[in-house]
Amino acid sequence: MADITWTRGDTKALIIWIKYVPFGSTTAVYRDLSDCTSITLCVNTEAKPVDATNEVFKIVGDIDVDQTETGNRGKVTFDMDGNEDYLGKYYYDIQAIINTKKDTFAKGDLFVFTQDINKD
Repeated sequence: MADITWTRGDTKALIIWIKYVPFGSTTAVYRDLSDCTSITLCVNTEAKPVDATNEVFKIVGDIDVDQTETGNRGKVTFDMDGNEDYLGKYYYDIQAIINTKKDTFAKGDLFVFTQDINKD
């Protein structure tokens, strides 16, 4: 994954599409999440935290129910409302529970909150 930039004060949903490169292939495809029971976005002040002490927030995502080839395979939506009033650079990871096993899709990149100009 890459850095995520968010404008402070925005309450729209954060939508991500998860892709991966299957073993033996060189082409990325959207990840089928139909076997995923939960997916979480966690934002922390530390790049390698040992516990949740410096966790800024954690959000459980909504996995699109249509995980077919022609549907919304790999689509996850995170409701940012209530977690939009930060400013600065943080670290994040996105972790799923798939068949009772943890699978981290992204980690170590920056979640950057930029200042908004419009104050209405």
